[in-house]
Parts: sequence; C-alpha cells; structure tokens
Amino acid sequence: MTGARVALKSLIRAFRGGVIPDPFDNQNNLIAGVESIGWYAERLEKIIEGMDECADWTRQDEVKQRIYELLENR
Repeated sequence: MTGARVALKSLIRAFRGGVIPDPFDNQNNLIAGVESIGWYAERLEKIIEGMDECADWTRQDEVKQRIYELLENR
C-alpha cells in the first residue's frame, strides 16, 4: 500500500468513526459537529478506487491526469 493510500484509509476510518482528536488536546474532537462527514469518507473511497484503477498504467501523464480528475470530483 502506498503512503497516500494508507493516509486516505486512515482518514476514512476516522471519518466513519466520527473522531479526529486534537493533537494538542486529545479531549477535543476536531470533526465534532461536521454534518457531511460521511460524504467525505465516500469521496476518499472513490479517490482510492480510482488510484487503484490506474496503478498498472504505464503512461505517467495519463495517471497524473486521472488523479487530478479524481481530486476535482470529475
């Protein structure tokens, strides 16, 4: 698993769990009250799926373009 993929999976778990603790005050939840947190988790999953689809592509320009499209939600 790539570093980016691992980081995105970690964020998905945090979003689904509803908690990202403040590194300076672990009693403070940085995503408390965010209503659309599930949407963000779904977006990250879509980005990971797209990254997986182009993992075997040989043309880096095509990979780069696809990643940009994923990040822009296209």
